[in-house]
Amino acid sequence: MKRSGNLLIQLIIVIALGALMPLAFAPFNQWWLVPLLLMAWQLTIKKASNTRSFWLSYIFGLSMFTVGLWWVRISVNQFGGAPLPLAIAAVVLLSSYLAIYYGLLGYLTKKFNLGITTRYLLLFPTAGVLLEVLRAHVFTGFPWLAMGYTLTPTIFAQYLFPVFGALISSFVVYWVAGALLLIITAFSQRSFARSLTGIIASALIIVGSTFSLQQYLSDPIRDQSESVNIALIQGNITQDQKFDENKFEASINTYLSLTESVITKANLVIWPETAVVAYYHHMDGLMANLRKWSDYTDTEILLGIPRAQQSQEFNTFLHLGQSPSQDQFYDKYRLLPFGEYIPIPEVFGVFYEWINIPLAGFTKGAPQQAPFTFSQFSTQTTGSICFEAVFGESLRYQANQSGFLVNISNDAWFGDSLAPWQHLQIVQARAIEFARPIARATNTGLTAFVAANGEVIAQAPQFEATTLSTSITGKNGLTAYVKYGDNPWIIVASALFLLTIILSIKNRKNKYRRNY
Repeated sequence: MKRSGNLLIQLIIVIALGALMPLAFAPFNQWWLVPLLLMAWQLTIKKASNTRSFWLSYIFGLSMFTVGLWWVRISVNQFGGAPLPLAIAAVVLLSSYLAIYYGLLGYLTKKFNLGITTRYLLLFPTAGVLLEVLRAHVFTGFPWLAMGYTLTPTIFAQYLFPVFGALISSFVVYWVAGALLLIITAFSQRSFARSLTGIIASALIIVGSTFSLQQYLSDPIRDQSESVNIALIQGNITQDQKFDENKFEASINTYLSLTESVITKANLVIWPETAVVAYYHHMDGLMANLRKWSDYTDTEILLGIPRAQQSQEFNTFLHLGQSPSQDQFYDKYRLLPFGEYIPIPEVFGVFYEWINIPLAGFTKGAPQQAPFTFSQFSTQTTGSICFEAVFGESLRYQANQSGFLVNISNDAWFGDSLAPWQHLQIVQARAIEFARPIARATNTGLTAFVAANGEVIAQAPQFEATTLSTSITGKNGLTAYVKYGDNPWIIVASALFLLTIILSIKNRKNKYRRNY
């Protein structure tokens, strides 16, 4: 009876802790909560068996992702037309998969036979960051709500992200939680002095390596010689209107009217993802009119429009040239599973019998594509579309050849939820990693300009048809992260994790010898 009572209490605790985790991300930005919540979760499973630790940790992750990704139900139910129970089941199914990584982390921190200093300052952060990396790659990858993103609004991001990137910076979040765990555990075991030495030594290694690597591996970041006046167009076309053939002309007229109000003042006008929901080859008239505007005002135009090529269809970012032969295309590479393509269609194809998601048969573009070049100014830029912004490693090449970056999105799929705020925070992290300003055009918000330090310098109100204009100065010079990406740090983390396994085996052998 006592065991079942303890289990119930533990379940309540881990569910509550997991549900609070999304408060550390945008729009709440209570980043300091994460180390405390991670510490409390680890303390809850401290005396549990390895198996129970896995399941309690799994429930912790399930609670975290269910709350943090609750907005998924909006696209499935409200805009996809699926029954609410199916939409809720989709959220729970996705969260159930993502929770496995926290189940494994809880299990690993209990499984190995290690001292408390090695366990909390080495094993816990190393296993934590490697599992974040694994989550970013398995099944096309879904690194949403990675712990490193909680640091985005802090001063720490300015030093960590340009060297390690936001994903690998998750190590620091887990390390801080581990240091708190070590302090509490050391007090109870009367080994505080030794533990404090370990904390100070590892902190000096983290700080010293961050500053040294930034100094020796990063280029000086300098402003380019010219600035570009950019106007972002936020059409605020609701999802039901966006894909309604009877509303198509009205939607286009909204974008044209907003564009007309700013085109004479801007060097570059940007429409959001799939602002035009008809295929490029069907829109010769609209493209011709926009070319005339562009030519008459000396203004460049970028816009989101799907296109078909032979038997393939692409979610495309288009730069209008002076003629169709001069048009430049960026085809989305990182497609959203179940939103833009069907993974394993023979298994999941039935999903689309219950849900209506237009334009769900896209083919992914090339991993690296040429930047947009302009006739009106020398600065080059490269685009990313919606979900792609979460993959810093994949987008490094963009900063390598661009003075500023552009991200377009249609977050109307997620309504008035946490998703647009979490998405903007991810874009801010990319700006810091790459030391590049980013112009972000969305359909319903959050349309914004993000400085190279991640600061939002201008932001349009949500759910209004409006424009947002500012002047952006591109940057020269590459950060260490742009040059080297995640791989060197994944190798280091893997080596450290291997070291903990070796130490655990050695400790187990020594314990066996003492007993016999």
